[in-house]
Amino acid sequence: HERCLFMMPERQKKWNNLQEMNEGLIKNWNSVVSKNDTVIHVGDFCFYDVEIISQLNGNIELHLGNHDHKSQVNKLLSKKYIHHACNYSGRRFLGKNFHIQHWPCDNWPGKEDGTILLHGHTHGTRKAHFNELDVGVDTKYANYTPMEISQVHRTIMQRNKNF
Repeated sequence: HERCLFMMPERQKKWNNLQEMNEGLIKNWNSVVSKNDTVIHVGDFCFYDVEIISQLNGNIELHLGNHDHKSQVNKLLSKKYIHHACNYSGRRFLGKNFHIQHWPCDNWPGKEDGTILLHGHTHGTRKAHFNELDVGVDTKYANYTPMEISQVHRTIMQRNKNF
């Protein structure tokens, strides 16, 4: 939505208006996501118009954010534009455990055992913490493009060297 464009100055440098931003985000998404890929989205997805969401490749698993209202989520599920919606999940990739949710937090399941937290919500403004990463597309790590899990893992391992 239009407020997203003007909320952060970096976006205004990249796009002149809402239509350019939407077209750019769709192009970036589809450049790295194929029709059969699984995409884990960390929330605030339902801001977008169904017309925009219908153009996105992949099987989307949505981790509900504060702007993902039940009626819109149900509409997207019924049209199969998203394939699953939940508040949080635990997953294993590349030999590592991940806890995935919309909100950042200081403690999450498995933190003491090395589980990595992937979240959204903060638009890259949260201070870096060990084994935690904001994976929203508007962070400095993502450059408005969904990140593959190997890129997420490399980014976290590189950042963890600073702790």
